[in-house]
Amino acid sequence: MSDITPVPDGPPGEARTLLYSILRDRPPVSNAWIAEFERVVRGVEPCDVLRPGRDTVKPGGTTAKLVKRLTGFELTDRSKPRPARVDRDYELMFVACQSPADLWTLRHVGGWRERCAKKVCYISDFWIKALHYVDWVPELNDFDVVITPCHETVPHLKDRLTTTPAHVRLAVDAEMFAPLPGTPRLFDVYYMGRRSEATHAALYERASDKKFVYHFDSVGIKDVVDALQHRTLLAQTIQRCKFFIANRGFVNDLGATQQEIGARFYEGAAGGAVLIGDVPDTALFRETFDWPDAAISIPFDDPDLPGRLDALLAEPERMAAMSRRNVAESLRRFDWVHRWTELLGLVGMEPKPAAGERIDRLVGLAEAWDDGGGVATADRAAAEVGA
Repeated sequence: MSDITPVPDGPPGEARTLLYSILRDRPPVSNAWIAEFERVVRGVEPCDVLRPGRDTVKPGGTTAKLVKRLTGFELTDRSKPRPARVDRDYELMFVACQSPADLWTLRHVGGWRERCAKKVCYISDFWIKALHYVDWVPELNDFDVVITPCHETVPHLKDRLTTTPAHVRLAVDAEMFAPLPGTPRLFDVYYMGRRSEATHAALYERASDKKFVYHFDSVGIKDVVDALQHRTLLAQTIQRCKFFIANRGFVNDLGATQQEIGARFYEGAAGGAVLIGDVPDTALFRETFDWPDAAISIPFDDPDLPGRLDALLAEPERMAAMSRRNVAESLRRFDWVHRWTELLGLVGMEPKPAAGERIDRLVGLAEAWDDGGGVATADRAAAEVGA
């Protein structure tokens, strides 16, 4: 049984790409970026989507009976991937996922190795400490290129994989994240994800006077109701923040020595917030965020952060320039279409005209921000509302 569906509103032409989507209903919050990446790809690439369904499995047998007798509890239903098959030829199969373990579902899909001429996966969290997955997920070696934004992992993958590993940076839907000109920055600072309790406590205390607005995670969220709506809400929130705290990946893992550029840097810059945090001390970071005042470096534990922020707020012209540059540079280089074009180049494929049209549109928006903060148009406003 096939779960392959065409993209009705994609660019014209027969689908040359099969987009294998690991996303399920109510995906983990850490997977929400995948829906955003996939939406950009669907908008610039004629493709079909394979999103295998899942079958409910009722618990039963001796184990279920024993658990109920000993504990009084009944085992809950679980689900397993429904078998699927790729039944036509494609030039490319592409998978975006967070962990190598996400590729295990491919074991329930037939024909993908034979029917897809090129196969590429993009794994956002392929850390050095996850190298054991090379042995646990043999499907990795069925791909022509295994891509990760974890650049320090790539040399290790070269020693472990029989296929080609490559480094490609993270990105966002830069058009969606870019604010409309004149959007008020209602929040003084936004701190999401992994955080320092010392820094958080200082900011929370600073907000007690009700003049300083501090936005932070107050609940633990494992999954999201709708991944694209979640990403849209994140973009709209960052657009309304003066400062956005961004730290290197796994910053609070005391045993970690690997320094990677966390997703927060791309999200915060694209939304036009001033980035502040524990930045990676790497040549890659300095090459990626190479414009003046791209990010303000502070210690992860920084009880003096409120004072630092007050000092920056006393320089409104500098703050405005930092915000404009972050938006403009993100539009030029941090959109998923830039990553898609780079990815295609790794397997000798050219992007379709729709990709170039999106890049041209992003360049136009960037130039408007260079000229003083963007130009509001009916089309731009409609795109923001419909994102």
